[in-house]
Amino acid sequence: IYVSTIMDECDIEQLVMTMKEGIRNGTIHSNTLNTLWKKTFGYRRLFIRSHTTNEILEKFPGYSYPCLVNLFRN
Repeated sequence: IYVSTIMDECDIEQLVMTMKEGIRNGTIHSNTLNTLWKKTFGYRRLFIRSHTTNEILEKFPGYSYPCLVNLFRN
């Protein structure tokens, strides 16, 4: 799946913070969340390899939402 152009780590961290705050506050629209989730796919994969489950869920609370976990199955 091709989502966007190459982004640097600072840009991706900003997307992660936007998702995290939006989920926490309940202010992020589902389409926006889906887009950000796709854009951070590679970053999340790398993060998961070297962190505990608790650290992953803290940084990416979207993993608690089945609709995001199954996003790439459709």
